Amino acid sequence: MFSDSKLFIVTRSDMPAGHQCVQTALALTTFATQHPVSWLRWYLGGRNLVVLSVANADELYDAFYAAETADKTTTLHFENCQDDKHLKAIGPIGFTAFVTGKSACRKVQKIGLALQATD
Repeated sequence: MFSDSKLFIVTRSDMPAGHQCVQTALALTTFATQHPVSWLRWYLGGRNLVVLSVANADELYDAFYAAETADKTTTLHFENCQDDKHLKAIGPIGFTAFVTGKSACRKVQKIGLALQATD
């Protein structure tokens, strides 16, 4: 399944950059706990990681469901946002990122890279 050991993490650009980085790491941890064999294959096989971002929660849901149809190990990460002043705006429970494998590449390939500088 992870022939070239590539994972894609998709996060939301409506969160501050620091939170996007943290949510990316937490999403990878969620993936590792839910799919330990796939994570180990990725970890031992080269650890290629592509971090992408969509504009908001609606786009994250759409991308997640598209990716999940292609790769059943696709894992959604969410946070309890009530206690975080920066994440409160996205709701009490915020879906912040998801991880998917190479088989979903075609489903996420048009999503832009995360944390791109804007002019």
